[in-house]
Amino acid sequence: MIPSQILADNVRRQRGWHRWTQDELVAQVHDVPHVGHIRWTRTTVAKIELGTRGVTTDELVALAQALNVDIMNLLVPHDRP
Repeated sequence: MIPSQILADNVRRQRGWHRWTQDELVAQVHDVPHVGHIRWTRTTVAKIELGTRGVTTDELVALAQALNVDIMNLLVPHDRP
């Protein structure tokens, strides 16, 4: 599996674990302090979850903090349910 698809699957899985909509994840990412100026929309999250949009280092840090996981949990493959 390619890295972008691993990230996509893990973001979708973690968002589902929190029972958040894509809009709710956007709000959580926007609330993370000290990671730069990140302005996402639901479409941004959808593209990340499809593996068609990459993320910057700042965005990866914000995603991990918003989802309350270690960055590596977003970057390594996990067994699919």
